[in-house]
Amino acid sequence: MLELVARTYHNIIIAFEDQDHDSPIGFSNDGQKTAPNNALVFEIGHTAEFDENGNIVSREDERRRREYLEYEFISLVEQQFSEELGIPVVIFNEKK
Repeated sequence: MLELVARTYHNIIIAFEDQDHDSPIGFSNDGQKTAPNNALVFEIGHTAEFDENGNIVSREDERRRREYLEYEFISLVEQQFSEELGIPVVIFNEKK
């Protein structure tokens, strides 16, 4: 099963067969989320930590977590996955 997936996944993830592999495809109505037609696309999100009163536990920690996710983690994982898989990997950050 793993061999079959490894051999065929890149053909399955193409969003539109009649478009070039590197054609940008929209994943949101506002046009903010686009990825190449042959990209493996993920979306991740972050939820703040709240105390029993509904207040954010630490605004400074929260800011650092969001910045790390947006400016470091996503680009690092996209690069590593793309290199390993040999196809574009795009990760969207769900902002709440």
